[in-house]
Order: sequence, then C-alpha cells, then structure tokens
Amino acid sequence: MEYIYGEIQTEYAKGLVNLSSKQELPEIKETIGKLAQLATENVGNGEIQTAYAKGLFNLSCEQELPELKETIGKLAWLATENVGNGEIQTEYAKGLYNLSCEQELSELKETIGKLEQLATENVGNGEIQTEYAKGLYNLSCEQELPELKETIGKLEQLATENVGNGEKQTVNSQGKTTEIP
Repeated sequence: MEYIYGEIQTEYAKGLVNLSSKQELPEIKETIGKLAQLATENVGNGEIQTAYAKGLFNLSCEQELPELKETIGKLAWLATENVGNGEIQTEYAKGLYNLSCEQELSELKETIGKLEQLATENVGNGEIQTEYAKGLYNLSCEQELPELKETIGKLEQLATENVGNGEKQTVNSQGKTTEIP
C-alpha cells in the first residue's frame, strides 16, 4: 500500500485539530502555529485549509477580545481565499458568533452585518444560518425598542426561511470543533 504525502499531512492536520480542542490557551497557540504552517505549505489542499479554520475557531473559544479580533481576521482571510469551501465558511461564521459574544453594541452591529452577508451567501448552510440567528439574539440583548423590533423581525424571517433547519453540529463539551473519523 502506497501512502501519498498529502494524505499523511491531512491526517496530521486533523489530529492537530483534535489536539487543539482539548488544550488551554498557551498550548493551543503552538498547535495553531503548526496548523498555519501546514496550511501555508499545502495551499491547494482543502482539507488542510479546513483543519486550519477549525483550529482557528478552537483558538477563538479561548481568547479575549483583542486577540479574538486578530484570530477572526485570519478566519476572514481564509474564508475569502476559500470561497467555495462551506466548512471554512461555517468556521468563520462560528468565529464571528464568538466575537459577537464579547463586543459592545457599536462593534456588534458590524459583526452581525458580516454574519448576515455570510448567511445570504450560504443560504443552504444550516450551521451558518444558526450562527447568524445566535448573533442576532446577542444583538437583541443590547438594543432598545426600535432597533430591537427590527432585529426580532430579522430573526422571525430567518426562522420562517429555515423551518427544517435541524442542523447537526460537531461540538465537544467545551464548545470546540473536533474531527469525526
């Protein structure tokens, strides 16, 4: 049986995602550095790019606002470079939701705008639709009545458009993404 170099690299990247899902902040940064290097060395390998995105999401689960913004910026770049990769788009949406949990109203509106754009571009992706709904909920918690009504209207429309959205997420008890064999 012959192994292809790219396949071994892909399995290594997936293993690093699993590792990052169980680590605390200091160690996870080192793991994400290894994923970043793999992603740079394997630009054409969608699975490694996806693994990097999942690792960045896992990192975002552990960060405070300044570092979190930087990580979401990396996810945004990765999503832009891999527009057709729904898994990377989903990890970006999940990262944006994490960011929305830490922001004040002015910044929160901008983040929800990015989530709305992602949701519009990925209508059939139930996970992205869910992250957008969760972000809208976060926004509604910070708003006063006139804006709150508008946000609830968007949530109502989203709920109507996604009646069958029973999306299934692969999230461990810490809220981090893991790879399933």
